[in-house]
Amino acid sequence: MLHAILEATGAVAGALCLYDVAQQALRLAAEVGLTDAGCGQLRTITRGKADSWGMPLHSLLNRRCYLIENAAQNRFVPPLIAEAD
Repeated sequence: MLHAILEATGAVAGALCLYDVAQQALRLAAEVGLTDAGCGQLRTITRGKADSWGMPLHSLLNRRCYLIENAAQNRFVPPLIAEAD
């Protein structure tokens, strides 16, 4: 299903994370096109965890969608996919 969504939207990579209510955490369920480091950033996201990217969880908990312009140049956004040649 993730492949179909990526194909329909023209995206080169994507991830599906599921929210674990008991642990208050996002967990990576499926991915396409992410680097190993990118998967590591999304594998388990909890509040205050230093080695994960908290923005997806923050967005979910606040019920807001955030647009990050120039993500590749933003020091707060980890590289999730390989750089284009």
